[in-house]
Amino acid sequence: MSAPTLAPTSERRTGLRQPTRSRQQCKLIRNNGDGPWQATIRNVSPDGIGLIANQRFKRGMFITVELPTKKGALAKLMKVTHAAEQPGGVWWVLGGVFASKLTSEEMTSLL
Repeated sequence: MSAPTLAPTSERRTGLRQPTRSRQQCKLIRNNGDGPWQATIRNVSPDGIGLIANQRFKRGMFITVELPTKKGALAKLMKVTHAAEQPGGVWWVLGGVFASKLTSEEMTSLL
């Protein structure tokens, strides 16, 4: 999945998100619809994550993402707090908060 050009958005987060060198995809492993789907990690913090997906998501949804780490896949529950369709209707930019924070070791593994 190649990264789309993103439409500018207004920033409302209170916590700093760190860009990641990881260009791996995380797998959405559970959703009420058909899946699993692929999503690309855009940014990450201990509290949450930004994703780019090719599926429609709604604010308030809970999804489980499988994050690629050095020790293997890490499944995390997240609540979608931001979902914006990008021009062309193919890509969605998502933001969400984790049900439990990433540990410093998990965070380091994703950067």
